[in-house]
Amino acid sequence: MTKKLKKIFAAVIAAALCLCTVFLAACSDGEDGKDGKDLDIYDVYAAVNEARAEEGLEELTFLEFVEEYFGYVSDQAVASADKTAVINHSLMCSVAIYTQFKMSSGYGIWSSSTYSTYTGSGVIIDVDKEAGDAYIVTNAHVVYDSEYTSNDGICQEIYVYLYGSDVLYTDLTTDSDGSIINYSGIDKSCVQVIGVSLSYDIAVLKVTGSDIIKKSSVEAAKFSSDTQVYVGEEVYAIGNPSFEGLSASEGIVSRDTEILYVDVDDDNTEESFRVFRITAAINAGNSGGAVFNSSGEIIGIANATALTDDNLVQGMCYALPANNVRRIAQSFIDNYEQNNTSYHYLKKALIGVTTGVEAESTYAEYNATTGRTDIYETVTVKSVSSGSLALGVLKEGDVLVSYAIGQMNGDTPSAAQSERYSGFYIPTNTNYLTDSRYCDTTAITRSYTLTEAMISVRQGDTVELVIDRDGTTYYMYFTYSSSDYFTQYA
Repeated sequence: MTKKLKKIFAAVIAAALCLCTVFLAACSDGEDGKDGKDLDIYDVYAAVNEARAEEGLEELTFLEFVEEYFGYVSDQAVASADKTAVINHSLMCSVAIYTQFKMSSGYGIWSSSTYSTYTGSGVIIDVDKEAGDAYIVTNAHVVYDSEYTSNDGICQEIYVYLYGSDVLYTDLTTDSDGSIINYSGIDKSCVQVIGVSLSYDIAVLKVTGSDIIKKSSVEAAKFSSDTQVYVGEEVYAIGNPSFEGLSASEGIVSRDTEILYVDVDDDNTEESFRVFRITAAINAGNSGGAVFNSSGEIIGIANATALTDDNLVQGMCYALPANNVRRIAQSFIDNYEQNNTSYHYLKKALIGVTTGVEAESTYAEYNATTGRTDIYETVTVKSVSSGSLALGVLKEGDVLVSYAIGQMNGDTPSAAQSERYSGFYIPTNTNYLTDSRYCDTTAITRSYTLTEAMISVRQGDTVELVIDRDGTTYYMYFTYSSSDYFTQYA
């Protein structure tokens, strides 16, 4: 982006990534004694597959070709080819984003308009190429500016560019008033913002009826199913650094979780985000780009880098965890598809408790089998809010053990249910919770586990909460039968 730099400023991940490529060059002398054309291994690979196609044989992967025709594939070659494949696939899931904020001045015949243009990045999480539709995740600060008072601070125009058609002054340029002249991108008429959350710095875009999408080879990226990241994991990030087009950078996870405080506007309004830290390079303009693991799955959306006295801190950049991003994006998509309405806030279910971590029960443990170090926290109830679902059910000192989100099976014991409140508890698991996409039980081992999971709750869902109370296990159920049990976050 081209916004002012803050103490910690928004922008995300890129820098040119030099990939190792294995060449087996073959030279031959021509009839006149001149050298013939040098052939690299990829020319031979293409020729072999063309011959196989003519014989009705299946196409070989590059590594299969090398092993079959050269008899050996080194571990280094496998790793290099795998890395190249992952990054190139990730490029086909990524987009460059340009947003415009129109500023008007004067009146009547003396009126005029100028445009402020921001650049960011995004990742496609769902695509229907036949219809030309797609959903794209990016950062909220790519589409929002507090100084822009019209349209709730949301940009007026958005242009989206796919890999290969994403270069400033080639695929787009700007007019004298700052407005974008689009050559190769998805036109603004096809793109809209369907959800924005400043509290989580996430926005979702909807592309509708784009001929560019229909004719493209773009794919949707998948979210990682892992609930957390680990220090040392290899990561790749795709973004649009400094208007220079989509490119890749690589690094590792250097810290698994921390809280980042960012000024989101010129009124010193501060937001805090849970992020993880990575070492991949950062350049302005890459905000909203995805961070991928070595399997090409989304593990985060990069959104910031560290800045001290207007100087970048090397190797300290940040990404919003994919598990949370997925929940937020799905919430916006569900609301949009059900109501055909855009939301400039996030609705989140509340149980009605304040939790805390018992410092004396927090520890890290290395698992020699997995080669990973896990942090475990004991999360307890500190207070219960008046009028909440938890009132009369949970109490101070309860230890939160695990949760699941689903639907009740219809056998709710009315005798155990409070007449006033929607929650009840029993000492044994009687499988009341069934029939739901959220039904898997998840251990509560970190302070953020339950609070972030509540983004997934929809009206009508029931949350099963397992607690330890003075050494006894209880199963508690909270049914979200009313919209009163949800709150809005900007």
